Amino acid sequence: MVSEYLLEQSIPPDPWTLCRFDLNWSPLGLDKQPFVDDLPGQDYATFLAHTVKYNLGILSPIIDDEVFFTRVHEFYRDPAAEAKRSRLWYAQFLLVLAFGEAIVNKEGASTVSGTQYASRALSLIPIFFRVNKNSILAMETLCLAGLYLQSLDLRLEAFQTVNHTFLYNPFCPL
Repeated sequence: MVSEYLLEQSIPPDPWTLCRFDLNWSPLGLDKQPFVDDLPGQDYATFLAHTVKYNLGILSPIIDDEVFFTRVHEFYRDPAAEAKRSRLWYAQFLLVLAFGEAIVNKEGASTVSGTQYASRALSLIPIFFRVNKNSILAMETLCLAGLYLQSLDLRLEAFQTVNHTFLYNPFCPL
């Protein structure tokens, strides 16, 4: 409404407007191979990950640098095998790509870039978790997913995702 009264009518649309993104997902069965096509090259994915780490600021420890970037190198050797071996890490990787694309391509965009990666990531996150040796990875991934959903103003979905974190956290005294 404000733009109607401004002299300059060429104001770029806000990339985070809810009606401008398509974020739909349904759980991918444990027996299904995660989709690994259409991913950026390793160098660009690394650039996006560093961009996300920088822009997250004080929240950047949500991603363990050493482990994450080592896994990126392993992933690009055999994407299909790595995605199947560690679906939770692959979901984390896709969420980082989603954040990175949204940050890098936010100027003048009519849609939120990266939602295709976020949809794929959210389909890999199981509805129910069992505590196992990957509890830190699970908490990192769920917190990153909750943060992504919150940034799109999908508060209910974000809170439900974070709720998984508390239910899954073996250190939480519930």
